[in-house]
Parts: sequence; C-alpha cells; structure tokens
Amino acid sequence: MALVGCAECGKEVSERASQCPSCGAPVKRPASGAGGLLKWGAVVLVGVIGLYWLIEANDPTREQRLMDREAYQLCQKMAVSTGNPGACEGMRKDYWAKYNREP
Repeated sequence: MALVGCAECGKEVSERASQCPSCGAPVKRPASGAGGLLKWGAVVLVGVIGLYWLIEANDPTREQRLMDREAYQLCQKMAVSTGNPGACEGMRKDYWAKYNREP
C-alpha cells in the first residue's frame, strides 16, 4: 500500500483511500490500466508474427513458390528489355492459380 500526496493539502494519503482524511479532498489514483494494455498488445503482436513465421517456414510449397516467383521476375525483366510487357501474363495467372497470391 503506497502513499500519495494530497493535491489540496499536500499531506500523505493512502492510495486506496477515496478522500483525504485531513481536508476531505478526493484522492486521485495513479492510472495503471494503460501500461498493462500496451504490454499485452505487444505480446499479442509478437505472438501473431511468430505464428505467421512458423506457418510460413513450415510451408511445404515454399521452395517451389520461391522458384516460381524468381522465374516470373526474370520473365518480367526480359519482357521489359525486349519491349513486350505482357509476355509474362500467363505465368502470373498460373502463379495465382497455384498459390492464390500475386508473385
């Protein structure tokens, strides 16, 4: 049980008291909820990131997906240099159909 200073008379008052025993002024309790909420928010965020990483790291199609994405990116570079930007549209559609995401 900590003591806090009364805002009116300056005397020490228990933080659990509702009013100062000397002057009767209401005791302002220190805010304690915001810090705990922030800590729990950080814990949840780290947990979600860790879970995503765990799922992504154990994805059996990860290696093939990375190779397919690299092939698509190489195709894009070659298509731009040859002046045919739509040449890789079929690869993009295949990638989307296979992995349900953009390359």
